Amino acid sequence: MEIKKPRFVRVRLANGDMIEIVRKNRGFTLVEVMIVVTVMALLISIIIMHLKPMRDRARKNACVMNLDHIESAKTIWLIDHPTYTRGDITMDDLVPDYIRKTPVCPGGGEYTVGDMNTYPVCSIEDHQRQ
Repeated sequence: MEIKKPRFVRVRLANGDMIEIVRKNRGFTLVEVMIVVTVMALLISIIIMHLKPMRDRARKNACVMNLDHIESAKTIWLIDHPTYTRGDITMDDLVPDYIRKTPVCPGGGEYTVGDMNTYPVCSIEDHQRQ
């Protein structure tokens, strides 16, 4: 095992004498810390830029799943009401008997159930079933 020698710093005093002071290695310098923080900030900004489209896609997928649940509930409701002939089916017809609670679009859109021949739609155009 090798013994590390302490680092000495030579300092000239005002009277001209030279003294040696032991310099202890106390950690990172400010410049090193700033470089690490800058690199981490850069990496975090790149990651966040890539996460935004994923979040939007997840919202769209959740909305489409809500539309599928509404369609399933509407189909069951129509089976239970075979003589139904009036216009649109409303969310009040489906909640709470066929859907536990009113679905909420994660993107802030509104759902329209529609009549028996149409698929439910969301007010956000991108949130439609393909």
